[in-house]
Amino acid sequence: MTPLASRLFWRYKIIMSIDSAIKPKKGRPKVDSEAVNVRFERAVLDEVDAWIAANGPPYVTRPEAIRRLVQVGLKDKSP
Repeated sequence: MTPLASRLFWRYKIIMSIDSAIKPKKGRPKVDSEAVNVRFERAVLDEVDAWIAANGPPYVTRPEAIRRLVQVGLKDKSP
């Protein structure tokens, strides 16, 4: 490589490394959670779907509905 070409290469490499350091990271943000896989019978899923329909807009997904139902169940103190 000629001296001019090597200087241009290093300048390009430095610029690229600075640009890559500034770019925001893509993907889901990190949260303190853990995945739990659960299998439900069709009848239970139908009840969850009915709960989603009864609670109206905004529409929530099944996983979000199950999270909300678990929170409601944990707040209930009856045996």
